[in-house]
Amino acid sequence: MLKWEIKNGDDKLKEIIQNTKDTFEGWFKNSWSRTCTREKMLSENSPLEHVYYKMTKSLKEVKEKYPHEALERCSSCDKYVDKWIETSFSFCDEYGCGMSLCKECANKLKDSINKM
Repeated sequence: MLKWEIKNGDDKLKEIIQNTKDTFEGWFKNSWSRTCTREKMLSENSPLEHVYYKMTKSLKEVKEKYPHEALERCSSCDKYVDKWIETSFSFCDEYGCGMSLCKECANKLKDSINKM
């Protein structure tokens, strides 16, 4: 059975930030340690400003700088929204898929289901 969850942009951005922090050391060691110091990567002069922001700034500051990262694209109408309902599913063990619906498209789906 599919599990549907209501999500919002702040929660999505928190997850992105946490993932960046959780994977930073390995990513930096494998990809950047030969060309840049850790201190420079985490400074205002970082070659990857978005990494610097996610590692050192507050949620509010990251959201102000990168507002698009706190939005989700509706799988039906392609509109970007800050609140949606989503589910994940997979047709095989290798790839995970999912669906995100804005409130308007979720209501259209509800109406279609009610007509069944």
